[in-house]
Amino acid sequence: MTASPAINRRDAIDQIKRTLPIRHVMRELGWRTSRDAKRADCGLCKCRSKKTVAIDEQRRLWHCHHCHAGGDAITLVRLVHKCGFIDALKSLGFSSGISAPGRITPQERRRFGREQARYQRIGKAAVKLGAAERGVRLWYRDLIHRCERKQRDVSNRLAELMNGTCEQQRGEAEACWNWLTILTPLLHEYLAGYSIIAFACADDRAQFILRPALRQAMIHRAVLEGFVDDHGKRREVLE
Repeated sequence: MTASPAINRRDAIDQIKRTLPIRHVMRELGWRTSRDAKRADCGLCKCRSKKTVAIDEQRRLWHCHHCHAGGDAITLVRLVHKCGFIDALKSLGFSSGISAPGRITPQERRRFGREQARYQRIGKAAVKLGAAERGVRLWYRDLIHRCERKQRDVSNRLAELMNGTCEQQRGEAEACWNWLTILTPLLHEYLAGYSIIAFACADDRAQFILRPALRQAMIHRAVLEGFVDDHGKRREVLE
């Protein structure tokens, strides 16, 4: 028994997506991608900001954090060329050397509608996650700056008191030492949190945002062992 056109088309689409990485399609369309192929300049919104497009080759998806456009390779071609699904599929098929049936069945149309809705949900979730990441990153940055200012003020005051001889000065100096013993590990914790949310791999950043109960354990591990970035390289916490 021969496979139905819908199955043939689904297989063809999967083969096209496996054959043509998102970054390759973007380059063919004239979009500039980063050296690590994880970011690109958006050719749709043409904003001044660079590398606003995030590329996820594992899931074969892309998303612009500025204009919020996104989807798979077919959606990319449709948006750039302002064409329909079949024309976009033919264009990608020509680039990959893989052909697909040119007629869409009602069942496929419904399936494509469900997939498009799923891409839109993923895009909205990505926008929310990105906003949450920025919020937490700014929060840690503010804590770091406040802690550093306090540490600097206490250190300066301690230096002034070191030559003091009266009991009051010795008591204040001891209080300053106590402050420093509290502020130093606290600053290391804040730096570890900022390092994770700013430079760790995407999965760790998402887990840090979505599972607050695990943050302290992740911070403790980062302080002791460092963290892994998007390139799979282990890095040390900022100093």
